[in-house]
Amino acid sequence: EYDDLVIVERGPGLRFLERSSTLVARTWQHERTVVPTDHGCLLTDRVSLEPRAAVGRLPGSAVMVHRVVAAIFDHRHRRLAARFA
Repeated sequence: EYDDLVIVERGPGLRFLERSSTLVARTWQHERTVVPTDHGCLLTDRVSLEPRAAVGRLPGSAVMVHRVVAAIFDHRHRRLAARFA
């Protein structure tokens, strides 16, 4: 796997938008925001992707991709919470 990662926006506070392509995804867009709260912060990730044609034709590929992406971000959020909690 590889990433062709580009940060296309940095917003006020803790926000970024990145777009990339990988061997599996023709396009991948990830927006992260971190908003202060009374009890710490709220971290939100929004991800959208367009799978490459070969991946998109596989039966069940949408469910598989959703589960893999969800697992990756669940892991990342656990690591962030552990480090900054």
